[in-house]
Amino acid sequence: MPCTIGGNSQWPDEIVYSPNKYQETEGIKVDVTISFANEYGQKATLVIYGVEILNEGSGFSIDNVTSEKACTFVARKVDYMRPVKAASK
Repeated sequence: MPCTIGGNSQWPDEIVYSPNKYQETEGIKVDVTISFANEYGQKATLVIYGVEILNEGSGFSIDNVTSEKACTFVARKVDYMRPVKAASK
């Protein structure tokens, strides 16, 4: 978090925090490519275009010593899963 040092006659060493007015993920759009492959050499791909994360949540468990994070997103376009053809030799 960026901060600036400010001061006046009453509080000469006052530290004023001025957080970013935008969240880290706000306005950033990315393309996500997910690749699949199995032990038989079959391959597939799925592409999600223009992904923008809207919000996120997290949870922790002390019973299983795990943590998880989930995000809600919107996307501009989805190319659904399709096979990838093997390159000819």
